Amino acid sequence: MSGDSLDEFAYDITAIELISSTGSVTNIKFMVQDFNMYESIFNSVVSGDMHIWDGNNILTDFELHGNEFLMVRFTKADLDPIEKYFRIYKISNVKFRNLN
Repeated sequence: MSGDSLDEFAYDITAIELISSTGSVTNIKFMVQDFNMYESIFNSVVSGDMHIWDGNNILTDFELHGNEFLMVRFTKADLDPIEKYFRIYKISNVKFRNLN
């Protein structure tokens, strides 16, 4: 049965950009390891989380402090692209790799 496929629920992420409080924009799509969005009938907002591999020192260079945005653009077959902006409100579980 063709309706059993999860492909009908799949979206392609075409861009993920970090926008700093000064307006600087950097593409982090290829740094993102995992991206999840959550929607609830009990909340009036959409939230999400992501895991990134920060080999470019974005945390330091962008001086993230809560006034930044994340732009995510995704598409699905036969639909116009969807572009959403999210405010970054929390950075947690930062792990530093020991290179010694």
